[in-house]
Amino acid sequence: MKINRFALALCSLFFLLPKITVAQNRSLDKAEADALVYEQLANNTGGEHFIRNIELNKKILTSTAEDNVKLLKGKSFQINSLTSDIYIDYSKKQPIFDKRYPLESMVNALMNVVDNSYQLKITHNQYGNVKKTFTIPLHSIFYVLDANMDSYCSVTKIDKDLMQATLVFHNPKNNYIHMFLLDIPSDQMFKDKGVFSAKLYTNIPQEDVKSIIRTSK
Repeated sequence: MKINRFALALCSLFFLLPKITVAQNRSLDKAEADALVYEQLANNTGGEHFIRNIELNKKILTSTAEDNVKLLKGKSFQINSLTSDIYIDYSKKQPIFDKRYPLESMVNALMNVVDNSYQLKITHNQYGNVKKTFTIPLHSIFYVLDANMDSYCSVTKIDKDLMQATLVFHNPKNNYIHMFLLDIPSDQMFKDKGVFSAKLYTNIPQEDVKSIIRTSK
């Protein structure tokens, strides 16, 4: 998946969406729906912090190239690489968060299964070419969005300086998503209050995302 083409396709899509139904079961136009998500996220100060509880069953843990790293397989969404998988430290029987395993640790942070103090600087791309920037704790996006939505993560690039990832929240009832395209600098990964940046695209109907992903590979 090529992030730049993905983002451009999303931007063009925003001008084609007439109405969208959000989780509150109110029919809003795209501008109103985007503004609502912005208000909910930007006004969250991060006081509420919770981590997803997961049940470990060694029968469903999958081996990886690392002896001590096991994969708790989740579901995939739209494409095989966008999943709810979690990486497990088998010796500790808990999700990995370890400098030796940066990719696995960041996936677990983005799946909200490890404690962290990350800050997320978000540029929200709203309908009508409106862009708003704000910074909130990473865990705030889960507090605001996770209750009615399923989350999926895909690492799209990793090198010595930067990791890029896609984080998607899908509302299965009303069939739309919110998507974060994240840049995670390597020097911020295990830093207290490390800062990541993200482009946020909201209220995208699922059927439109399928065509976007297909043309963005």
